[in-house]
Amino acid sequence: MGCIETRVKEHKAKKIKKKIAKGWNVCCNYSYAVNGRIWILWRAHIQVQITHMTNQFIHCCIEDTSTQFKTHLSIIYAQNDGHQRENLWRDHRQINIPTQETWLLSGDFNNVLSSKDIIGSPVTAAEIQGFKDVIDDLQLTPLRAKGWNYTWTNKQGTGSRVYSKIDWALGNYQWIQQYGHVEADILNPSSIIQQVWNQCYDGAPMQQIWCKLKNMNEQLKEINAYMASYKQSLEQAREKLDIIQSQIKQDPLAHALFNEEKAALDEIEKWSNVEEQVMRQKSKACWIECGDANTKYFQAQWKIRSNQNSITSIYTDTGMKLTEPKLVEQEFISVFQSLMGDCATELPCANTAIIKEGPPLTISQQRTLIQNVTMEEITEAVREMPKDKATGVDGFPMEFFTRNWEIVKDDIFAAVKDFFLPTDC
Repeated sequence: MGCIETRVKEHKAKKIKKKIAKGWNVCCNYSYAVNGRIWILWRAHIQVQITHMTNQFIHCCIEDTSTQFKTHLSIIYAQNDGHQRENLWRDHRQINIPTQETWLLSGDFNNVLSSKDIIGSPVTAAEIQGFKDVIDDLQLTPLRAKGWNYTWTNKQGTGSRVYSKIDWALGNYQWIQQYGHVEADILNPSSIIQQVWNQCYDGAPMQQIWCKLKNMNEQLKEINAYMASYKQSLEQAREKLDIIQSQIKQDPLAHALFNEEKAALDEIEKWSNVEEQVMRQKSKACWIECGDANTKYFQAQWKIRSNQNSITSIYTDTGMKLTEPKLVEQEFISVFQSLMGDCATELPCANTAIIKEGPPLTISQQRTLIQNVTMEEITEAVREMPKDKATGVDGFPMEFFTRNWEIVKDDIFAAVKDFFLPTDC
């Protein structure tokens, strides 16, 4: 287990170790960093050999003697300063990992990989380049992640709030080949989702979920407002790219403009993806997983869907056509009220003699019908639903629940099981 940003003074470390990891072995980098920025803790059956250590990372070889699992592991806590991170990238290039052995790197890299990984602040190509280069040079791949995407925020007020993804788990080619199914579970106790979901509400399980989602909407207003400006942001990014490319035409050897052009292209790609996701959700055309700015297609599908779902006129029982919205509404209410019928003192029972003539259910079939819904069935049903399925653009798509399944699953289980519980008539 790796711990970063411990902020434990060295003279208190021994006491803290006994409290949180009694009987475990511990390695810290106090000799390289004040307050020991990184701890690695492991149980007795794990063999750990520390090979590299600096103020920004600890690298080791680990082996589980009980399962024969073996890998190289780097626990990283990068500095905020970009020049200091260059030392981190250089040190990792110097680590010699045999081509047939696995390597996992995890921790706080204090770096984003693209403009998609940050909200509320622009990012230049120069800020990303060093991190990208070391990933390419070492042939690393980010692991699939679940949980809250943005792992850091400056916690500022409206207009100044920044969210970014700076925590990563990376694997080399051999790791991906052998353990590609392993996911990085981003558990951030201070995240908005975790904070909202830990709150207690009264009422039935489904009502509790509704209250939490309503509260979530309030907490995410700032992000929603930022994302709602995607059209304006996309237009601004395109205008910026036009200006940069015009400057490149005048000075084809201006290398500084190349980086600005790359950053502008990344920004356009980011907002184009946002636009496509919004259009896909509005049109409900979920069968296209990837596209190249299919805006016109999704706009057309959205209009078709809106026309299909709207009722502009109806005919009454007498054959009269109604087009006035208020009259259409009244006619619907009248028809459905008549279908409900009036209160009756007696209701005829079903003819049991006819029912008995048909084939009855076997005991096994009866038990199948009344058996409890399992957690596995609920999980499978949720994961099979289209990820863009939502009540609207401002609603929560199924991807929200699947990405944060470890946080929300207990409430979903409780709500579904409560739905199937027998009630007193």
